[in-house]
Amino acid sequence: MSSHGHPGRRLVPELLDEFEVRGPNGTHTCYTVTLAACNLRDVSFSLFPLDVARALSYSLAQAVACVHSQGYVHGDLHLNNVLLALPSNFDDLSVEQLYEKYGKPETLTLSTARILLNDFGEAFCPASEVRLGRDCHTPSGARAPESKSEPGVPLTDRSDIWSLATALWEIMGMKPVFITVQKWRRREGNEIGEEEKAAFLDSMRRILVYLPEGRLTADEVLQSDWMVKWALPDYERSLKGST
Repeated sequence: MSSHGHPGRRLVPELLDEFEVRGPNGTHTCYTVTLAACNLRDVSFSLFPLDVARALSYSLAQAVACVHSQGYVHGDLHLNNVLLALPSNFDDLSVEQLYEKYGKPETLTLSTARILLNDFGEAFCPASEVRLGRDCHTPSGARAPESKSEPGVPLTDRSDIWSLATALWEIMGMKPVFITVQKWRRREGNEIGEEEKAAFLDSMRRILVYLPEGRLTADEVLQSDWMVKWALPDYERSLKGST
């Protein structure tokens, strides 16, 4: 992608090299991209602090908006394909410093809440390639309903939007959201307030629309009340803390 001016560009891995692997199942094109840490599914065994969850949610929506701005659909959007970005000084660490710093599990803080949207193996450009619903390989729980109900109909960028909503739901509270989640957050002193809860659920209702054409676009998700009032401020604080 050539979206150097898009604010979400830093959230999409840089393509460093490409090569081919020939095997019994044919020739496979492989890409070397920016090194990253584990995926969000691996670190979501416990709930993220509320400010971290907001920052991650905004950055993921911004990454999807960047991809869509270039005319592409990610096509396989879920937390296994959202990676934690490594700090900017990672390449400067010696082996000894690397082991010293990353030898033990660390708690994700706001200053380290940076992601990379990964795995573009299922990505496609709807303007030049038709991808039917039956060919969607997104995990069932994150897959847009039209891929199941109308398998012969071409997918659009709105299929990514449905998957984005399921990812945001997981980031903000796993399941069931706002029930057992609130008990944990209340104990930790970072409970989701009623106003924020209402705004978040309003965003979900406008994204999780059955008909693809009725869903928000990625840019509209970023402009939603919850993103602007709650997620964006913590995302901006995360950028300041990482500099």
